[in-house]
Amino acid sequence: MNRPPMHASGTGPSPARDAALLPYSPLRVMTFNVLYHGARSAAGDWPARRGLVEEVLDRWRPCVVGFQEATELQLEHLVRDHPEYDVVPGPVSGQTRLPEWARRGERVQDAGEWCPLFYRRDLFRVAAHGAFWLSHDADEPGSVLPGTWLPRVVNWARFESLENGRPISIFNTHVDFLPWAAKRSALVLWERLQRDWDGTAQVVMGDFNAAPGGAIHRCLLRDCARHGGAPNFRDALEAAAHREGPNETFHAGRGRRRWPGRIDHLFFRPAALRVERCVTITHGLNGRFPSDHYPVMVEFGRRPHRPHASP
Repeated sequence: MNRPPMHASGTGPSPARDAALLPYSPLRVMTFNVLYHGARSAAGDWPARRGLVEEVLDRWRPCVVGFQEATELQLEHLVRDHPEYDVVPGPVSGQTRLPEWARRGERVQDAGEWCPLFYRRDLFRVAAHGAFWLSHDADEPGSVLPGTWLPRVVNWARFESLENGRPISIFNTHVDFLPWAAKRSALVLWERLQRDWDGTAQVVMGDFNAAPGGAIHRCLLRDCARHGGAPNFRDALEAAAHREGPNETFHAGRGRRRWPGRIDHLFFRPAALRVERCVTITHGLNGRFPSDHYPVMVEFGRRPHRPHASP
């Protein structure tokens, strides 16, 4: 697995530093739990949702989008539907460890999920990429934390601007929903983020199955930096100059926010990056939604003043 070189770097906030860190401005990054096909959900099956996913990407045109819960079929469709993007698919997370006697029949998600990164081919090239698992054997494909049964993968890529060569590293994941896995997952994630930290822009996004204030937030935003010396992450929604849409992201496919609320997040560092806006996208049609989660888009960098600018 390729890793960027380590070196020290200041993180004081300033407009000049913000511009120097971003590979492209405004930089739109989206996290999108796309809901595996065949799921029993009010959002409907994949054929009913596929076109809505396409509409979201066409409307908002993110520079980089990270999907979670994508199955092999959905990954094939997403690649076919969005030719303006290249993809870092990463590996499938791995087969469920739940014993057969405890399962309710074979389910699509038992084979694992992809957490692919789609990126605009006209803006970026991939300088390095890799994957690891949220387990005590992070380099072992399909490994799990004790007391859990679904392998959880982190797919990452270091993108470089075709225009100026500036890099940004983006990590995409789907964290386990079992409460005892949250802190251990956060520590594994932090160790890798710390190892790869070189002072350039770094974004962690995905479905964290955790509301603000929980173990993952405490780890990334406050606690872990005390042990490693690197700066904390910031929550993009909390840092945003402008917020649009509801805070909550999980809605069970009905468009009505449900517990545990805001569980899809984007975290970033260094703090010098400016978050212009954070948008929770509630797009739907006739009571149908692209997923049981709302996608979240974060726009970094100062927006150029243009009358009638596109979203």
